[in-house]
Amino acid sequence: MATVAGNPQDKLRHSGTTSDMVTKAERERSLRERFGEVLTLSDLAIVLRYPSVSAIRKAKSRGRLPIALVQMPPRRGWFATAGSVAELLCTLEDSQPHTSKNPSRIHESKEVHNIAHTR
Repeated sequence: MATVAGNPQDKLRHSGTTSDMVTKAERERSLRERFGEVLTLSDLAIVLRYPSVSAIRKAKSRGRLPIALVQMPPRRGWFATAGSVAELLCTLEDSQPHTSKNPSRIHESKEVHNIAHTR
């Protein structure tokens, strides 16, 4: 297994090629190393790139949070397991179309986007 140096968030990312895809077990291990077995709402905000814990709470209350949260009496608050977060990230990864890394295609799509917003 190749390790990624630098930002800890980089361990949760991949380049999009089949050989570089992160398996669920690797992703789960990375989450456990960084956060432990159970992630708090603060941890989830970091991993799922929500702007704040309040945004996580609001998404949960609206039924829009893509992960199941649990309570652990007698502790207060909501939590998610590292395994469920890893599974969600793998599911998101599998459902996203892999885009071309051709710079000219990226430039073309920006031009189309800019034209659409100027009309």
